[in-house]
Amino acid sequence: MAIKGQVPAHIKPKQFLHPQPTLRLIRILDHIPDPRKPSCNFQHSLTTIVFITILASLCGADDWSVIETLAISMKDWIARFVDVSSGIPSAHTIERVFSLISPEHMEKTLVEVMKLLQEKQETVISFDGKTLRGTLDELGGKRAVHLLNAWSLENGICLGQRKVDDKSNEITAIPELMDMLDLQGTIITTDALNTQKTIAKKAEEKGASYFLPVKGNHKGLLEDIELLFKAAQAAEFKGIDADQYETLEKSRSRIEKRLYYSMDADELPDKREWAGIKSIGMVIRERMTEKKTSKEIVYYISNCDISAKLLGQSVRDHWQVENGLHWSLDVIFREDKLRYRHEIGARNLATIRKMTLGALGRNQTYKCGKAGRRIMAASDPIFREQVLKNFF
Repeated sequence: MAIKGQVPAHIKPKQFLHPQPTLRLIRILDHIPDPRKPSCNFQHSLTTIVFITILASLCGADDWSVIETLAISMKDWIARFVDVSSGIPSAHTIERVFSLISPEHMEKTLVEVMKLLQEKQETVISFDGKTLRGTLDELGGKRAVHLLNAWSLENGICLGQRKVDDKSNEITAIPELMDMLDLQGTIITTDALNTQKTIAKKAEEKGASYFLPVKGNHKGLLEDIELLFKAAQAAEFKGIDADQYETLEKSRSRIEKRLYYSMDADELPDKREWAGIKSIGMVIRERMTEKKTSKEIVYYISNCDISAKLLGQSVRDHWQVENGLHWSLDVIFREDKLRYRHEIGARNLATIRKMTLGALGRNQTYKCGKAGRRIMAASDPIFREQVLKNFF
C-alpha cells in the first residue's frame, strides 16, 4: 500500500509530470537519499523541498520564513517544475528536512550541479577554506563550521566543498575533495599551510599540475630553495635553466611591481620527497606608495616545466577566490551574518548558496551585479526562467 504523500514507483499521475522539460537539476536532486522515515507520512517530496530552497535562494531568500513566503507567492510557477499539489512546505518543514539531509550527499550533489554550469576547461582551481561565522556557539561550546572550497576562476563557480574540523585539518580534507573532482589538466593552488606531500602526490595521481607556496612550515625546504636562488642570482642565472617574468601595475596612490623567477629543481635536496616536482619559483612583490615601500618574497614548488609567466598567472589567480567566492558569499548572501547554529542545516544551506551563486553568474542579460540579479529573479519570471535554463 502506498503511503500518503508518496508516489508508487510504477505510477506517474498527471499532476506529477512536469509541464516543462525536466530540468537536469531535478534529475540530480532526485538522487539525494531522503532521510525521513516512510512512516512519517510526509506530504512533500525531498526534491520539491530542495528545489524550492534553491529557487528561493536565487530570488534573495536567506532564511526559512522568507523561503516559504517567496515560494507561496510563486506557487503556480514552481508547479511547472516540481509537484506542489499538497501546497508549499512550511518554513518549519523546510528547516527540519535540511537539518536531516546528509551534508555529504548534498556536497556530492553540488559537484554534479556544478558540472551543468561549467563552460570552460578549468585552468586554475584554488583550494581555500572559509568559516561560517554565524554558526559559532560560544555558550554551547561549539566551534564555527569551517568549509574547504574548490574554486574555478575561469568558470566563476565553486566546484565542491568539504567540512573540516578546523583550518589545520584542511591538510587531510584537500585530498578527499580532490578525489571528488575531475582535475585532469588543471592547475592546483593552495595557501602555504596546505603545501603538503600528500597533496602533491594526489595532484599527480589526478593528472593535475600544482603550484604550492613554501613558507616556515617546511623550514628545511624553504632554506634549500632560498640558497638555490641566491646562488643563481649571484651567477646572474648564467648556465642555469631558468625563466623570468615581470609585471607592473600603477594606480593613483600605489605602484606594484612583481618579479617572477622559475628554474629547474634538479639541485633541490628534497626533490624525491615531492611527487613530480620539476621546478621551483620565486615571487618578489614590491609595493611603493608616497609614504613607504614594502617588499615580500615567496617561494614555490611545482610539477610544471619552467615558466615564470605560468607561475605568475597561477599565483595571481589563486587569490581571486577571495573576491569571487568569499566576498560574494558574505556581501551578496550575508553568509557571515546568518545566525544559524545547527551544523547540518548550516552546511546544507552553504551548499545551496554555492549552487545559486554559480547560476547567477551565468546570466548576463542584465548588466548588474549578482545581488541585482537576485532581485530580478524574484520580480521577473522571464529572467527567473532564463537563470533556470542553466540547469536544463
